[in-house]
Amino acid sequence: MEYPPPARRPQRTLAYTRGMGKFRSWATLASLVAVGFASGAQTQTTTRSPTLVLVAAWRDDGVLVPFAKCDSGVWSVIWPEVACGDENDAISGDELPLTGMPETWLRDPGQPPSTWFGFSWESFAEPLKVQQARRVDAHCCGTWGLPVLGAPQPTEHGETQGIALTSKDAVQPFVQLDPKGAEGRKLSQFLMPVLADAETVALRRALRSPGEDERHLAARFPADPSIRARTPFETFFVKAVAGKLGSAVFYNVERSYQVPPADPDSTCGAVVVLSGWLRQAPDGTVSVLQKNLDLTDCDQKDFQSRYPYALVQAGDKIFVLERRHGYEDESYAITQITPKGLKLVLEKNGGGC
Repeated sequence: MEYPPPARRPQRTLAYTRGMGKFRSWATLASLVAVGFASGAQTQTTTRSPTLVLVAAWRDDGVLVPFAKCDSGVWSVIWPEVACGDENDAISGDELPLTGMPETWLRDPGQPPSTWFGFSWESFAEPLKVQQARRVDAHCCGTWGLPVLGAPQPTEHGETQGIALTSKDAVQPFVQLDPKGAEGRKLSQFLMPVLADAETVALRRALRSPGEDERHLAARFPADPSIRARTPFETFFVKAVAGKLGSAVFYNVERSYQVPPADPDSTCGAVVVLSGWLRQAPDGTVSVLQKNLDLTDCDQKDFQSRYPYALVQAGDKIFVLERRHGYEDESYAITQITPKGLKLVLEKNGGGC
């Protein structure tokens, strides 16, 4: 899959812009995502943590789909579950005013605020106004969303382009970096031996696997490590600033190989994807915080891409707000960054086919 090219972040965005941050197809991907936690670095938000904040997926068709709330540092799932069959939510009609929503939707009495703030790779704390809930598509399923005032009427399922919150305090957005810039090249150089070692181990394991599919896939990768090392790759970066952990870097590095001559019946090349997190100390020292390696092919049907959009600081804890997208489904997740790694706090189904 392919991340969009770097774009210059506007200093201030006041109006909803259709198509902002819309993704293209992700055919090949090598992504590095830098999450800055540089101590003393200049930030654009306050460090005061809100007591209660709601979080929603922000789609490029102008719809917010709430999925989580943080109450005094404690996260919980909210909003109705995605309906992918004949489920009936016992609500007549396709629209509801904010004052008419069931209390169970927020897991607490009250109603969603009418003002939210959108964070994407191209927008920082964009004010978003809502006044009702409406049934909307969620891939092949259905859910309830909050249409943003001034956005076009949704005609089909929109792509998630960012995250919206009911507070902009203690929130930092991710900013895209130039993969050909000095920082991008440095991170790429650090990850190349990590990729080479992890790929070698994974291929050896797959070739000894009792599963025929695993052995067949591994046999489509070049056996010579020097050939793998010479194969080009692409990189993508986004960066956020917050906290005192130094810098945390989410990375996803992808390298694609051509179909080997010995496999003439196949038209889909092999692909290796290395993803995870790095920690970068204030002095610039980089170390691996978490890594995952996937051996797949050009369809990537068994691979899940991750899109981090914002960081939230709740007390002394730092959380990543992200979208996770598979071949035919997606979900929204909250992950906590700790000195020893990352811990999934919650994940909510966003629909699929």
